[in-house]
Amino acid sequence: MICTNSLTSNGRSLLIATDAATSSNTNKKENKMTSKNIIVDWDAITINLTNGTLTKIAHFAAQYGVSRPTAKKMLADHYGTSIVFNRGRTGGIVFNPVATTATA
Repeated sequence: MICTNSLTSNGRSLLIATDAATSSNTNKKENKMTSKNIIVDWDAITINLTNGTLTKIAHFAAQYGVSRPTAKKMLADHYGTSIVFNRGRTGGIVFNPVATTATA
């Protein structure tokens, strides 16, 4: 998975996710590259993370039509260490308390 960020004219972030699908038998199938252009409103995502309405990677993935690993990579690439991914029944996406207190 290759993710590339760029900025559109209206200030929104455009993420281009490219999947490389390879075949073990090159005589029957050629290597294929598929790509999706996904426009993510990061301001809305930040608001949803802040007020707790977006807490699961699955919700983000479903909203943008990507797989969970791709969604997690997109979030990690954009937010870096300012968010953490907690596992388990009560887990999800939360702002990193260490990063927020260090910047305050």
